Amino acid sequence: MELQLEEPVMAATEDEVAAQAAAKTSSVRSFTRKRPVRKPSPEDIERERVEIDPPVTCACCGGSRLSKLGEDVTETLEEIPRRFKVIETVREKFTCRDCEAISQPPAPFHATPRGLNGPHLLATIPLRQVWNA
Repeated sequence: MELQLEEPVMAATEDEVAAQAAAKTSSVRSFTRKRPVRKPSPEDIERERVEIDPPVTCACCGGSRLSKLGEDVTETLEEIPRRFKVIETVREKFTCRDCEAISQPPAPFHATPRGLNGPHLLATIPLRQVWNA
């Protein structure tokens, strides 16, 4: 009877050892998404900094104990006749100390989604093509 039980036990331990060896040798790399990289605007262009008012209360729970977490800066290239300027829109991030939710004002409207060009600059593009024709 012992001989009959010994054989399945030995086979089970061999399977466990093989499974552990396979788990050690196979490694799965996690997927990391690369953020698109856009070249920064030239530093010699005139800049205007617009700061949007930060939230006073948490949008999630209504708590007023907010602490600054950071800020997002959106750059928009705008053309004023015969010159360019970059408008930096700053949206500060705050985290609620009560519910740990992040509060931030909405992003500004852009004529082209995720675009860099402002509406005044886009409005001058068709005129330039007509004048150069």
